[in-house]
Amino acid sequence: MPPVCRGHSSLAFTDRIEQGVEELNFPQTNEQLIGEYAGQEAPLLPLLHALHERDGYLSEDALRAVSDGLRIPIADLFGTITFYHHFAREPGGHGAPRVCTGYICRMNGAQELLESLDGATGMPCSGRCDEPIPVLRGNQTLVGLSAGALEARDTPVPPAAPDGVEECVFAHIRDPARKTLEGYRSTGGYEALERAVRAMTPDELIGVIDDSGLAGRGGAGFPTGRKLRAVRDAAGGPKTVVCNADEGEPGCFKDRALMDHDPHAVLEGMALACVATGAERAFLYLRYEYPETDAVLAAAIAEAEAAGVLGDNAFESGHKIKIYLRRGAGAYICGEETSLLNSLEGAHPFPRNRPPYPVTNGYEGTPTAVNNVETLASLPPIVARGAEWYRGLGMGQNAGTKVISLSGDVNRPGNYEVPLGLPLSDL
Repeated sequence: MPPVCRGHSSLAFTDRIEQGVEELNFPQTNEQLIGEYAGQEAPLLPLLHALHERDGYLSEDALRAVSDGLRIPIADLFGTITFYHHFAREPGGHGAPRVCTGYICRMNGAQELLESLDGATGMPCSGRCDEPIPVLRGNQTLVGLSAGALEARDTPVPPAAPDGVEECVFAHIRDPARKTLEGYRSTGGYEALERAVRAMTPDELIGVIDDSGLAGRGGAGFPTGRKLRAVRDAAGGPKTVVCNADEGEPGCFKDRALMDHDPHAVLEGMALACVATGAERAFLYLRYEYPETDAVLAAAIAEAEAAGVLGDNAFESGHKIKIYLRRGAGAYICGEETSLLNSLEGAHPFPRNRPPYPVTNGYEGTPTAVNNVETLASLPPIVARGAEWYRGLGMGQNAGTKVISLSGDVNRPGNYEVPLGLPLSDL
């Protein structure tokens, strides 16, 4: 492997990149890979990622094979892949270091780090504002303020809540065992889902969510229960649930903490949304810049399916709940729900005109509930502890809590879960 840094820092950087990275064994031919993915739900993105990993870039031969295998016109396919800035079109591009040049990282010397690494390019805010400066190379992220200081680090655990503040989604996040199914279930995990599939009707489940006052935590603030009911009542099918984990707003890194430290809470929330809407399939669309999170979520899904918590017969209740993990490729616009849906479908990820809205015409034209990570992670404690409890966490007329990402020129950067309605001066 050629050195990727100048001077004495190149060897250290290369060593850190290679340390702990498993050897990936891919089929040797385009046809084998296409055959593996073609029958899957939303096959294009995982297929392109597999080819990208195998070759280090997307070659013309590979793209023509994909075009033939998935019956996508080559011009459309080329237009789609060039829209994503993390798909390399030249050999070696996948392994070139990408340095975050978001405004928080620029405050900490990102430009100087970028100029010190051979072959490096900048990338927009990569969602690690609490630990600058991230450098992405292949499927590993290193963090440090200089080339010699770059190292792999775990996602920071959110600071402890101030006295008197009761948390919802962060209540157990500091327990390292929560990453595992056993640890999650030891603190009540999946009890809400089991209750929902065994002892509640969808209307009762939606009623609890409605009464809680939970509104979308991705920014729009649309009532969650109302959205789930709209999908359930919509004509046509199959119904679909999508978790928008394409956390792309500069300075925002709260969803990464939830997924890395409490992945089963997100999965349980998605499963509850499936039960409420009548969906049997759900997609978690993860931003490209979170490769370690991708591995955490994949392990959690496999663990839950092996235990019969998710899958074809969740809790032996007759409910099919299949969750598919799909990783984006670096397009800020995919955080917008209709762009995300187009990306999942393998189309050019432009926003759609609305109406119609995703609740009636979403993924592949089916009724679809799109919610963000924090919203879905709020569902298990709401169902477990009740609507009145959740409403009581907020201030004034505001229900529940909100996770705030603090970074920049502050004393204690990180994610904080606070009562919704808390004045900024108090924060």
